[in-house]
Amino acid sequence: MTFYDNHDMPRMDADDNGFIDANNWLFTSRGIPVVYYGSEIGFRAGADQHAGNRDFFGQDNIQIAKSHPVRASLARIAAIRKNSIALQRGLQVNLDFGNDTAAFYRVYQKDGVNQTALVLLNKGDDTAEFEISDWVFYGQWRLAGGEETLTIDATSAPTRASVPAHGVTIYLSGDAITGADLKTKLQRRQARAVR
Repeated sequence: MTFYDNHDMPRMDADDNGFIDANNWLFTSRGIPVVYYGSEIGFRAGADQHAGNRDFFGQDNIQIAKSHPVRASLARIAAIRKNSIALQRGLQVNLDFGNDTAAFYRVYQKDGVNQTALVLLNKGDDTAEFEISDWVFYGQWRLAGGEETLTIDATSAPTRASVPAHGVTIYLSGDAITGADLKTKLQRRQARAVR
């Protein structure tokens, strides 16, 4: 399980965007995400283990949560994860990590079920431009949570995409991995996971 705070440590000290960024990472990277109660509204942000991080949430905060931007973003990314076997159980292959950006694949291939998620994260205050040229494989990709499709072939690689500030863009492919380099990398990851 992965988490950024809980009852035995200080609550994360961040603004709304910080919680949105953390949840986008938590629900797309490897592991099982755990969100401590109240983090959906930044409740008692920064409070120490014995100085407020276990305070009673209360009905007023339940009402606030219904329209809070952190909760709305969390609900969106949780729904995407719920509908993606790759985000739930796929191996992670890191592509590029910058100061405010991250790009990686989550790849699930088992018993004839194939799904790859291309995850593009931006925790910056401005739109980020991504160019993915490592382990690009061809096929039809669908925007998670949307209708947009993307076809990647020999003429369209490398893959370019824009991700808004404090946003995440995820493309999903149901095609089997065909690139030899990516297959080799996945086999090494799988061998380590089995040990």
